[in-house]
Amino acid sequence: MKPFAFLLLAAGLSACSSNVQRPTLPQSAPASAPSLPTTASLEEAIGGIQLTFDTEGNWIRMTTSGSAELADDSAAGKESAFMIASMRAKRTLAEFLNNNIRSKQSLERIARTYRRSIQDSESLETDGSADEAEGGSDNLSRTGRDRQAHRLASVLTERINDSSAAILRGVHLSLQHVQGDRMVVELTVSRTSLGAARNLSRTMSGLGQ
Repeated sequence: MKPFAFLLLAAGLSACSSNVQRPTLPQSAPASAPSLPTTASLEEAIGGIQLTFDTEGNWIRMTTSGSAELADDSAAGKESAFMIASMRAKRTLAEFLNNNIRSKQSLERIARTYRRSIQDSESLETDGSADEAEGGSDNLSRTGRDRQAHRLASVLTERINDSSAAILRGVHLSLQHVQGDRMVVELTVSRTSLGAARNLSRTMSGLGQ
């Protein structure tokens, strides 16, 4: 009987451990949460960043851009402007990841953008009876939206901060064009490109052995 009792105890412990939830994960998104990814525009001192994320606090894509003046219309002039614009775009992303990702300004802007997305989703769900939801219930709903938005912003920025070095390695060119007398470059990093960069790094490491 002892072996049988031991197996039952082990099975019970296994079942209990499988139900333990990580405290760092965000709570389930409310029914009114936006079904599509949300994009926040974050203005840095040296450029802007478009940050796309989902309702669970996972970043999906980051896009930044840079520009440089064309010295002339030659191939060498365009190449030089391209290199400078690319470095400026990457510097903007690096500045954001290294110094500003956990700033109060970034948190508030992300939370405000997500809260607006929740409000838009709620507006689509209403059937014209929105006037009946005024008063105390509306204030309660607003408080809930604020709490959910700030919780998501905190989780999102923490996750980005934890993988900031890997994010910079996954950046790739997504757009390049001449606008007037300037070369404009757009750089993008996504979870897909990040995975590709990791696979390439493993492959190169294997070849070097």
